[in-house]
Amino acid sequence: MRVHQKTKASLLFFSLFFTIAECLACSCVVSNPSDKEQVEQMLRDSQKIFVGKVQASIAPRGTDSHRSFRFEVYEVFKGQSRRIETVFTSISSAACGTTLATGKIYLVAARGEDKRLLINSCERPVEVEFVQEQLRMLRQTLKVRS
Repeated sequence: MRVHQKTKASLLFFSLFFTIAECLACSCVVSNPSDKEQVEQMLRDSQKIFVGKVQASIAPRGTDSHRSFRFEVYEVFKGQSRRIETVFTSISSAACGTTLATGKIYLVAARGEDKRLLINSCERPVEVEFVQEQLRMLRQTLKVRS
């Protein structure tokens, strides 16, 4: 009887543990949208869209749970952008944090306020060499709006 109770308790513990672990994990909706759909989503959901080169990756200080990336901005598609922009991402991949390579040039679609722009692994910045069609569409959209 005691062994049975211990087994039930162990099963309950592991069930709860793995359920909590799954809840804490990053979960992105997996789809395969067209370039046009991706551009439309960026324009709709992002506060700033720009092309820039990662100048620095800055580790969090103290209790901050976000890493920052400093970009030299080359081209702006949405929002008022400065020559240098800083964006933040969680340090934890479980919280959808992402990593970027210093020296690489990315198309960045960031959310949030001007002083705290956020990126994540679900909508992470992409190196410009892989999004040439999206860049063409964004440039065309800017011409139409002007």
